[in-house]
Amino acid sequence: MRIAIASAGAGGRSIAQTLLALSHRVLLIESRKQAYRPEQVPAADWMWADACELASREGAGMDGCDVAVATTGRDKFVKFEGCYHG
Repeated sequence: MRIAIASAGAGGRSIAQTLLALSHRVLLIESRKQAYRPEQVPAADWMWADACELASREGAGMDGCDVAVATTGRDKFVKFEGCYHG
């Protein structure tokens, strides 16, 4: 399964490492320079971009992903079209 993770902070990297250990393909998308650390999860594909921008998502090839995860470090959830995202 191909999975995109928006935000490569501690939470995003942790999720990526777990998914990689389960043999999934992972794309980490990060816009903050201090959090863009490909050496911390070298088996993942990385993109330095703002995942909130449509052009960035298209450039990352997110249309080819089976799942997209957005990590924020916050304990809030937002409902979009019958799905829950946090």
